[in-house]
Amino acid sequence: MVRKMKQTKFKEKSGIKLNAEQEKAAFGDSPNELILAVPGSGKTTTLITRLGWLIANGVDARKLLTITFTKAAANDMKNRYESLFGDVPEGMHISTIHSFCYAFLKEWGKRVSAPLPEIEASNTYIVTKIAEKYLKEYPTEGDIREIQRTLTYVKNMMLDASQMKGMSCCGINVYTLYKAYSSALKAINKIDFDDLLVYMVMVLKMPDGKALKSLARKFDYLFVDEAQDISKVQHEIIELMSKKIGNIFMVGDEDQSIYGFRAAYPEALLNFKETYKDANILYLEKNYRSKKEIIDVANMVIANNSERFEKNMTNVRRSGGKVSAPYTSRASQYSSLALLLKKETKDTAILYRNNASVIPLVYYLRKEGVPYKCRDMDLAFFSTKLVRDICNLYKFAENPKDPEVFMQIYYKLGLKVRKEDALLAISKLKVKDPDLLEPLRRVKRGAPVLAKEVKRLRKEFAILKGEGAHDGYNRIISQIRKLGKSEKETAHVFTALIEDGESMADFVAKIDSLKVDMQAYLPPIAANITLSTIHGSKGLEFSKVCLIDAVDGILPMEGEDVSLEEERRLFYVAITRAKDELEVLEYVGKSSTFLSEMGLSRHNPQPKKNEWEREKTRVPIDQGGLYGGNHRSYIPEPQGAVSAEEKKGFKAGQKVVHKKEGKGVIESVDEMYMTIRFSKDKVKKYSIDAVLSKQIVTKA
Repeated sequence: MVRKMKQTKFKEKSGIKLNAEQEKAAFGDSPNELILAVPGSGKTTTLITRLGWLIANGVDARKLLTITFTKAAANDMKNRYESLFGDVPEGMHISTIHSFCYAFLKEWGKRVSAPLPEIEASNTYIVTKIAEKYLKEYPTEGDIREIQRTLTYVKNMMLDASQMKGMSCCGINVYTLYKAYSSALKAINKIDFDDLLVYMVMVLKMPDGKALKSLARKFDYLFVDEAQDISKVQHEIIELMSKKIGNIFMVGDEDQSIYGFRAAYPEALLNFKETYKDANILYLEKNYRSKKEIIDVANMVIANNSERFEKNMTNVRRSGGKVSAPYTSRASQYSSLALLLKKETKDTAILYRNNASVIPLVYYLRKEGVPYKCRDMDLAFFSTKLVRDICNLYKFAENPKDPEVFMQIYYKLGLKVRKEDALLAISKLKVKDPDLLEPLRRVKRGAPVLAKEVKRLRKEFAILKGEGAHDGYNRIISQIRKLGKSEKETAHVFTALIEDGESMADFVAKIDSLKVDMQAYLPPIAANITLSTIHGSKGLEFSKVCLIDAVDGILPMEGEDVSLEEERRLFYVAITRAKDELEVLEYVGKSSTFLSEMGLSRHNPQPKKNEWEREKTRVPIDQGGLYGGNHRSYIPEPQGAVSAEEKKGFKAGQKVVHKKEGKGVIESVDEMYMTIRFSKDKVKKYSIDAVLSKQIVTKA
């Protein structure tokens, strides 16, 4: 690049104001650069400035290719470019990788007389049919999504047959699913969006190299935004292109990689210097979003991850932020939150890991007339087996001759009858029969055990019909339909919707009504309350954030295949959405790994009770409400990871060696942090426990 404009003139003309870190990234000369940008550090502004700087210095805009993670991000980048530099130059490419690959492969297919197959825009129908074939019962909405996610994962991780054969999804072997799905697409001569990426790798790796040469003639610079969220196959495409094009400017933060279920591949960032020759890694560590207290706890939490670059996120805004852990029970949090949010005037987000977590809150917000924005009104909860079964079992108690409901529950009753038997019973129903169990008994006359069970079930259904919702729920899961091991969280959400004194009839009607209301949801014109999953909040910021259900088993999830480091990154992303106030709810009898890492956990165990008895122990949110009063505020507490003996000698003036930064001198030390000067212009602050326990800092 031949420079035609001085930096000072460029900044004056565009009105851009950058800090020293941003300027170094925006105006750098290295052919291969990775910019590690902490939350709220102005990464998009830096990337756009780099684009504008190249164009101002004579680079043809058509030679710039910018890849983003989503369409929304691509549009936002174009808008931000226009606000700084005017119209986006004609021919400058800013798009998602799927959009770019589709356009290239379509054009390439014409050139080599191998047309690109049609894209299957929605694979829900195909996946549903496959699920119906291999599952023992009709698949739920959650089953369909899980299979879709798994198919996306295996393609984006470029897994082979042997790897897929060792995996299971919804009780079905993943390789079996993959073969059935691939065959279904082939039968209609279509590919899906993930196949598009796999096909792109194949074309770029062709021995003649013509496709890569074509791209190298077309582009001179490659820009990648949100690199931590890009999958393994996408990084493979980027690596193949960039090594031929010759220049890559990648922006990301492995600490914010939270899409592992989509095959996000943060390892590509960690291996950047090994992948790209003459690579340079720069850091954007100044956070313009959050106040110091929020940044401090975020640094404390993420320092517990080992697969990361060492960073020192610092605050630009003043101190005065609030961090706290209001104390309540999970069952009572929803009604309390709704009442408190009714009075809230600030821009506030309620964040959660799972969509189902917010359903009771939605009910109580509607009941209190509180307007809210929901970024993803997900209804999968209503189609879960537990919710569907309990509602249908009660409806059968109300109308035991309903054939449609009967066909939904006959195999849930423990009667060991076939579908053919159930259909025959419906055809033989007589007017005088009390229910559909009677013709079923006649059909299976030679099964005395069935007759005994029918008698017992009739008694249970008769009682259920007139019971209250609390007792009715307990009767169903204890006498008719047992609770599965994986259904505890669904059961919590379901029972949290039960109100004192509510009949089973009113409760089931309320569930049906709530589903209809949520299906018809339209965002209000004005609302200061936002409900969002943590994934849905990525890239957003709020004056106040309240994180719910951050308990062990939910966040972090538990299981052999769960990455604790990714779970911690998800928590980190959630708390760094907050600008001024952060609240992470803590619950009676529930442990929280990440609250402990923040120094805020109370650790209040209680005697074990049965599931419903535990949930109905209602504890109101601490006196003074969610946003004030007698709750545990942020007072940094030593984490106990490093003993006093190990800390001895690490004091002001001590010469030390940092694994990444090299030699330095400690400037100051307090109970939690040490500040180290590495050079005249480089001073960094670290959590003592984090750097000493992992021997990141040692005495010189």
